[in-house]
Amino acid sequence: MYWLTSVHLLHSPRRAHSIRIGTLNCYNGDTYKRQMDELSYLLAKPSL
Repeated sequence: MYWLTSVHLLHSPRRAHSIRIGTLNCYNGDTYKRQMDELSYLLAKPSL
């Protein structure tokens, strides 16, 4: 999951900490899917 945190760091430094904590504390399929959905949303945005 570290790669996911790294990608989030590139796109949203302010939220990286809370996302990292959420990933570590809620490592299950449902949370993972939400993380991926958010990642897709961030990557689709032209700029942040």
